[in-house]
Amino acid sequence: METIIKFCIKAKLVTAATASFLLGCVALILLLQVLCRTFISFSFSWAEELARYANIWASLLMASVLVHDREMIAVDFLDKFWPEKTKKYRDLIIRLLFAILFIFMAIEGFFQAFDASNQTTIALEISWFWPYLAIPVGAMLMLLQMVFTAIMDWDASKKENYSRKKAVLPNER
Repeated sequence: METIIKFCIKAKLVTAATASFLLGCVALILLLQVLCRTFISFSFSWAEELARYANIWASLLMASVLVHDREMIAVDFLDKFWPEKTKKYRDLIIRLLFAILFIFMAIEGFFQAFDASNQTTIALEISWFWPYLAIPVGAMLMLLQMVFTAIMDWDASKKENYSRKKAVLPNER
């Protein structure tokens, strides 16, 4: 169990760093594109397309970080009326539904990526496999982090231990 927890924490850190790097690249590429268009009347044909796909990848990667940190949107205004045991089972049902969704996204995403692998994008001329691959990879990472949060919620001792360690991990709030 400890191995899974450590792996999920490292996966979160790597995923967040990768997504941050991608967003930094998007900012630099678009800045370069604007500067070139403005001052030398030249534009790169591939800049917008690369920025679009990098943005999609970064968004889906960061979604798993949000799942890990429990920062996804939630409807919790009725929580004060429900007993703790009911909330625990409600959360279990919600997690199961999301797990089904993420598994479906991963499976169907792989099929879509492989189906599109013989086509190329217009400007970058790369296989459509790579942009489409963001969906199953993001879904699998979200599923992994949801397993992590489930372990933390169901085992109070692990949650307390993680909370103490969390204060010393880099890039954590």
